[in-house]
Amino acid sequence: MLLSTDWFVPYWSVIGIDADKEKRCVQRGCRDIVRRVVGDAGDYYLIDFSHDRIERTREDLRLLVRSCKLGETAATRVDELAANKSGRDQLEKTAWLFRSLYDELLEDGELDQKIKPVLSRSRSKFSFANELNFEEMCLRSTTTWDGYIRSLTPDLPASLAHLVSTGLLAIAELTDVLEQLTPVQRERLHARFHVAARSLTGVERERDWS
Repeated sequence: MLLSTDWFVPYWSVIGIDADKEKRCVQRGCRDIVRRVVGDAGDYYLIDFSHDRIERTREDLRLLVRSCKLGETAATRVDELAANKSGRDQLEKTAWLFRSLYDELLEDGELDQKIKPVLSRSRSKFSFANELNFEEMCLRSTTTWDGYIRSLTPDLPASLAHLVSTGLLAIAELTDVLEQLTPVQRERLHARFHVAARSLTGVERERDWS
């Protein structure tokens, strides 16, 4: 649904999907998928959420990405966002906490000094996205399609904007950091993140990322 909207088209990169001319192809295809998923339901919560339907939708999205010739990295990111991964909710919470602890990690004297520039670059890369008001953009869009998508969640018309701000953006930023690190550096960052998170929350955390 998010990739089908007009208001979010300029901002796919903030969730790790870099595309150019392929965008419109994917957007049109996503609208077709949304129509099939929604069917005759007039409300998001009346949609069929059965396992078989969800798997069909995931496969439709994979086929769409291939037919639109989306780049390998962008296609992988779409697949990751749509995949049925255990622990997705935990990853979202971890990513949000990671963003909250950026300053502490940058000031951590025990963190590998080669990791800190990676954190700084990623924070700079995503800084513009942190300043965007996705909710306002979602609600202000006047296109017929965006109005239809909002109507599916009448009690929370900006639900997709909240999804971006509270979940997908944080995951994309954490993923961006981890992709720039070696396995050893990931382990070192995870260890210091664990210490910082425990200091902030007082809770021992299980492994938060792979």
